[in-house]
Amino acid sequence: KLGNKIHAEEMKIEEVLTGNSEYYKIPDYQRRFSWKREQLEDFWFDLNSLEADEEHFLGSIVVITGAHNIGFNELELVDGQQRLTTIMLLLKNIQKKFKDNQEYNEMAKMINANYLFTKNKKAKRRIQLELGKLDHSDYENIMNDNMKSIDNQNLINAYKFFEEKLSKMTEKEIEEVYDKLLEQILVVLIQAQNEKSAFRLFETLNEIGRAHV
Repeated sequence: KLGNKIHAEEMKIEEVLTGNSEYYKIPDYQRRFSWKREQLEDFWFDLNSLEADEEHFLGSIVVITGAHNIGFNELELVDGQQRLTTIMLLLKNIQKKFKDNQEYNEMAKMINANYLFTKNKKAKRRIQLELGKLDHSDYENIMNDNMKSIDNQNLINAYKFFEEKLSKMTEKEIEEVYDKLLEQILVVLIQAQNEKSAFRLFETLNEIGRAHV
């Protein structure tokens, strides 16, 4: 039993990313974005292998709630940062492809407004995912279409990985990938009220894992 300070809910990616006034912040003590081609290929395969009536469970995302930052609720992302960053890099590529096509231009604007960025009740906008201090300027540059000075090679490689995949697809096929990502990929979003609750959660999950070895 996890206790009343921890809330867990299965969610589609669309639901994870559409909280008004909320944004995800990766704390500086977390490792930098490190997914390589092998992990990206696995993610891409799992996503594209989904049939219309199937769902794929990607894993858990653990956040600590409670912090506020100028009208926004900060969700401190303590587990799942590699997966969420990867999803955002794919969404950015989809947004860019749609933006270049007049027929899909409104969808591109919607991706920007609802998923890549978020806004508070005063309509102030900010980036939806904030990486740790060593990676965030690179990530922000990618989100703002500034690809010239990216320090973390893993970030730019992941972005280019999806760019390459989408370049071989029609807009209709890209739309299908987009729908699968938002509607058929599931995570369990676990919200802890403080670090103590999050630590207790990790201990509980580890005990469950050891019990099933």
